[in-house]
Amino acid sequence: MGPGARFWLLLACYLAFVLGSAVFMATERPPERRLREELLGHLAAFQVDHRGCLPPGRLEGLLGAVLQAQDYGVSALGNVTGPENWDLASALFFAVSLLTTTGYGHAALLSDSGKAFCVGFAGLGLPMSLVLAAALRQRLLRPLRRLLSRMAARCGLAPARVPWLQAALLGLTVATVFVLIPTLVLWGQEAGASPMDAFYFCFMSLSTIGLGDFVPGRERHPALYWLSQLALIGE
Repeated sequence: MGPGARFWLLLACYLAFVLGSAVFMATERPPERRLREELLGHLAAFQVDHRGCLPPGRLEGLLGAVLQAQDYGVSALGNVTGPENWDLASALFFAVSLLTTTGYGHAALLSDSGKAFCVGFAGLGLPMSLVLAAALRQRLLRPLRRLLSRMAARCGLAPARVPWLQAALLGLTVATVFVLIPTLVLWGQEAGASPMDAFYFCFMSLSTIGLGDFVPGRERHPALYWLSQLALIGE
C-alpha cells in the first residue's frame, strides 16, 4: 500500500469517527435531556412533598451513595434478595469474560488486591486465550473444509469457489446460532425487551464489545441470566 493510499485510508477512518460521533450525538442527546428533565422534576416534587421532614442536602447525599454503589454493580432496589456479583458463578463468568475480552455485566472490582490480580491474570491469560482460539479455529475449520471439498466435487463446483462457500456457510452458521436464535429466545423470555434490545445484546456480545448496558434476566429471571452468561462464554 502506497503513501497516498494510506493517507486516504487514515482520512476515511477519521471521517468515520466524526460521522459516528455525530450520529450518536444526534440520536442520544435528546432522550438524555428528556430523561434529565424528568428526573429533576421528580426530585423537585419529592423535595416539595417532604420539605418538612427532609433536611437540606440529605437527599443529595443519599442519591450520591446509591449511585456510587450502582457503579460497582450493587443496586439499592431489592438488594437484600438480589443476586450477588461475586458468588462462584458470577466470579467464573467475570474471569471468562475477561479473558475473552467480552467485558459484559455490571460487576466491578472493589479491592486493590483484586485489581492487581486482574491485571496479572489478564496479562497471562489473554495470550493463552488467543492461542486456544486459534487452535480451536483450526480444529473446527479442518472438517468443514473437507466437507465442502467433497460437496464441491460432487456438485462440480470450481475449487476457487470453495473458500467463498466456506465463508458463506460459516457466516450463516454463526449468525444463526449466536445471533438469530438467541435473539428470538431473549425476546420471548425477557419481559420488556424489544426485538431491537434482544438483537443489540446478542450482537454486542458476539462482537466482544460488551457495553453492559443491557443484561437480561438479572433480577426477575436468574435462570435466564445464567443462560445468557453461558451464551456469552460460548461466543
